[in-house]
Amino acid sequence: MNQLFAIPQLKDIRHLLPIRSGQSYKKTTLQKKTHIIIHHSLTKTGSAFAFANYHVSKGWPGIGYHFVIEQDGTIHFCNDLETISYHVGNHNSYCIGICLTGDFRTQQPTDEQKQSLRTLYKTLVNILPNYKDVKGHNELKGYEWKQCPCFNYAQVLAENENVEMKEEMKQYTVEQGDTLWAISRKTGVSVKTLLRLNPNVDPRALQPGQQIIIEKRVKKEEVKTPSQPSNQTPKQQNPIEQLINKLPNKVLRYSDRGEDVRILQQALNMINFKCGTEDGVFGKKTLDAVKRVNLMFSGGNKKCE
Repeated sequence: MNQLFAIPQLKDIRHLLPIRSGQSYKKTTLQKKTHIIIHHSLTKTGSAFAFANYHVSKGWPGIGYHFVIEQDGTIHFCNDLETISYHVGNHNSYCIGICLTGDFRTQQPTDEQKQSLRTLYKTLVNILPNYKDVKGHNELKGYEWKQCPCFNYAQVLAENENVEMKEEMKQYTVEQGDTLWAISRKTGVSVKTLLRLNPNVDPRALQPGQQIIIEKRVKKEEVKTPSQPSNQTPKQQNPIEQLINKLPNKVLRYSDRGEDVRILQQALNMINFKCGTEDGVFGKKTLDAVKRVNLMFSGGNKKCE
């Protein structure tokens, strides 16, 4: 812990922030904190104190982040590292949250924030005995739809290293009637990944000719990006991505039967568009689930066959 207090920009305000009377966050052990999660505040201005007041007004015990990096580079230490605060839902128990003040949909982190983030990240990696990875908020399961953190944190963390950064992108041109689900089936890229790669795209308002990123890679020479430490094996596709990639490249219709329908039903159930028993029969419940998917990703403008 002494390493934290050696950071010049760090200010310990854990006992100064507003809290909800009679409530407190649960605690875990430092050994169980394995991930660092990057957020932005989604506000052009603000402070740890403002965010704490807001979180308490929502009924939370206190501020949801462990650290807030202000626009002048000040690092506010808000919660003990062992605290299970509220910032990533079911992932809270093993995650430490770092929030940068700013709305990075339209802004960029200041140079002072970038430097402080690098310093804090490197310090936490040394402190956490079982550190595994750093992720953006929208890279966690269940939060793919979040526009957070909306900046290339991996590149920021890699700056000042003796390496060259190159970003490569592959894009898809939206066609008439396309939805994210349809684009996913055409390209083999999961809806989750499409949402993460295009945080500023409204999936309900896709326009013909619009460019959608379907692949983005940051290439570094000599050193791997922070999100893929050298001592870790490459990440495997999660079950939802595997299912989506198995979906047939043909239109399924009401009353269809077979393995293609069963895979569709399995995928719908796993992403919580419940369609009942995965029996391979395209019945009323499956049709209803497909309609709900279309409503979500096309604003209700696409008809289901």
